[in-house]
Order: sequence, then C-alpha cells, then structure tokens
Amino acid sequence: MSEFFNDTTTAFYIILIVWIADQYDAICCHTSIAKRHWLR
Repeated sequence: MSEFFNDTTTAFYIILIVWIADQYDAICCHTSIAKRHWLR
C-alpha cells in the first residue's frame, strides 16, 4: 500500500508541476502581449 501511495504522490506532483508550468507560460505570454499592446 505504501508503494502505491508513493507512486500516486509522485504522479500527482509531476502533473501539478506540469500544470503550473503551463499556467506560468500562459501568464508570461499574456503579459508580454499586453505590454506590447500598451506600449503602442
């Protein structure tokens, strides 16, 4: 049971890190586009 929990926790953290990286990338792209738009 502990091995299953460990694997589930590891998979959860990997999914969480990928999701945060995706959100961070989307926010960075959005802010850079917004900055370019406001500079005009």
